[in-house]
Amino acid sequence: MIRITTLYPRTPDARFDFDYYLNGHMELSKKLLTDFGMTAFEVERCVQNLAGEEPDYICITHVDFEDLDRLREGIEMHAQQLQEDFPKYTNIDPEVQICEVFSTWTGNNR
Repeated sequence: MIRITTLYPRTPDARFDFDYYLNGHMELSKKLLTDFGMTAFEVERCVQNLAGEEPDYICITHVDFEDLDRLREGIEMHAQQLQEDFPKYTNIDPEVQICEVFSTWTGNNR
């Protein structure tokens, strides 16, 4: 499994509309990328760091794909439309990482 993680750093002038992001942008992403192997996503609103202070990020999103080739195909085909949607929910220039997930554990795997 391949996971694309998008991190939205907290900056003094940062704007992030969670309602639009969840109900607009992520729905658009599902519509455009499911046929390219998108299998799941998770959106996290960052609330504090370990010291209880304001976190470095406003939002972190993980989107899972079946494989890297399918992810690349989907992004290549739909990158422009997805990028044009950014101003509707944020003015933040995100950090993006693509990782291979090789191990997971949930509390149910005892």
